[in-house]
Formats: sequence, C-alpha cells, structure tokens
Amino acid sequence: CSTFLFKMKTMNSFRGLKRAVKYLRAPQVFGSVNHASYITLSPEEYLLNQRDGTLTNRESEKRLAPLEGAGHGSQDCDLILVSVPEIPLREEKDLLTGKMIAYRPDLIFAQIDPTNYLIKQRYCSHKEALHETEDYDIKGVENMEDAAPVCWEELVVNLTTMDMLQNNLPHDKLNLTQGFSSYSYDALVAEGFKEKLTEPFIQAISAQLIEGCWSHYYEMNHVLFCALMGKSKVILGD
Repeated sequence: CSTFLFKMKTMNSFRGLKRAVKYLRAPQVFGSVNHASYITLSPEEYLLNQRDGTLTNRESEKRLAPLEGAGHGSQDCDLILVSVPEIPLREEKDLLTGKMIAYRPDLIFAQIDPTNYLIKQRYCSHKEALHETEDYDIKGVENMEDAAPVCWEELVVNLTTMDMLQNNLPHDKLNLTQGFSSYSYDALVAEGFKEKLTEPFIQAISAQLIEGCWSHYYEMNHVLFCALMGKSKVILGD
C-alpha cells in the first residue's frame, strides 16, 4: 500500500533544513538520559529558511521511511510527503493527477482542519443509534463537540456520511445510486447524473467539511475537492 501526504510548506523547507545540518549539535546528556540530536539555526539561517518556505512556488517531495511500531512494512508500504507553497505553483499543472499516476496511493492525507467533519460524523452516528440501527449504541457518542479523534479512522472522509448529512437520513434509507457515493462510478448511475450532481457535491464539501475554514494554500483545497470527487480515500488532519 502507499500513503500520499500533502503538507503545507511553511518556513521548514527542505533546502533550509539541508543548510541547517551544519548546526547539528552533539547529543546532550542530562543524568543518565541521552537526548537525541537536534538542529538549531542561526538568525541568518532562520531568515533564509523562512524566506525559502514563504516565497517558493514549487512543491517539494520526499519519501519517508516506515515508522517503527506503526504496522508499516519495509518493502510494500511507501509514504510520500508533498509540501505545497502558499503562492501558486510556477508551472500550471494538475499536481494531484501527476502524483496519482506516479504512486496510485491507497490513502491521501490532506493537512486540513478535520473538526467540522468530525463533529458532523458523530452527529450521524448518534442519529443511527436513535433509529436503532444495528451496531450503533445511543451511549456511544458522549460528546459530539469534542474535537479529539478516538481513532484515525474517524478522520477518513466517508461519502456515505456526506450523503446522510445532505439528505438528513440514516444510511439504510439512502438511495446510494443517486448520491455522492456513486458520483465517480459511471456504470452505476443514469446518464447525465454526474453533471447534475457536480455543483451540489462541491457545495456539500464546502459546507460539511470546510464550513468557512479554507486552507490558505490553494493546492491543499484543490487536492481535497479533486480527491473526494474522484475515487480516492482522503484523511484529514492538522
């Protein structure tokens, strides 16, 4: 499997970090604890690093090593980190499409505040419990406004949840062939359905996920909309 991570590029640009390597200090020992090495920047290096991150108009890409103890395999799991600038890219191109072709990720992480979606998803879970849907407990959601996720799966955007919010219905009463869940599957929907649902889909993403909290990074918003309206799984986090 592979995971594709979109990260906002701020002052921590890769070039700035490379220049800062010469400031790597030796491990410091406090009692019997050996703390890991860390990087410090002089005022000049900090200024140059911040300037690179703020004014760059290119994306950066880095392949991350699997994390120990996280269930990542060493050979069959790739983590690709892509940092995007705040200003438009120098080259007019579809960043997401190029990366999708190159890596075909199983999961796309977008650095966008997940609070709005998390609260609405818990509302849907509570509504399922009120309708006595199997496997849903009315006491399962203690606080819908608690922004702390219980597990990472809560942050994966579910199109069926979006259909439930759009129609104000539990999932067992939805017609999934006429909702967002089937948007990218032409064989499952009637002719002309996709064009008819495009604008409501865009509005639903804006209202249910963003709700005014747009990212300052154009490419980040672009990734969210295009990935969800394609066939990609998206996880939110900030």
